[in-house]
Amino acid sequence: MDGMVDVKLLITLGGVAASVIGTAAVARAQITRLTEQIKDVESQLRSADGRTDKLENTSDTQIQRVDILAGMLSPSKREEDARRSERLITSLDYIDKDLRRRIEHLEKIHNSRHGPVE
Repeated sequence: MDGMVDVKLLITLGGVAASVIGTAAVARAQITRLTEQIKDVESQLRSADGRTDKLENTSDTQIQRVDILAGMLSPSKREEDARRSERLITSLDYIDKDLRRRIEHLEKIHNSRHGPVE
């Protein structure tokens, strides 16, 4: 009977060893599959991170543009621009009137006649 116990024990140990080897193979396959999934998720995360960075940059640029436009269209800036324009228009009117007066004066002096050249 001792021989039977030994054979039973060997068969049991062989079955346990086969189970352990089979489980190790299954675990190795699952670990490989999980590693590939992690790499895939990591690449998707990097891609999403890159898109997020681009969107943040675009958003920051748009905010700067809106701030610039808001500054240009602010009431105080518009008032300042209106005053500057009015000063320029007044100066141009003065220059125009002065030039017309001078031209008129020169035309009266010349009187469209040329005297003899000696």
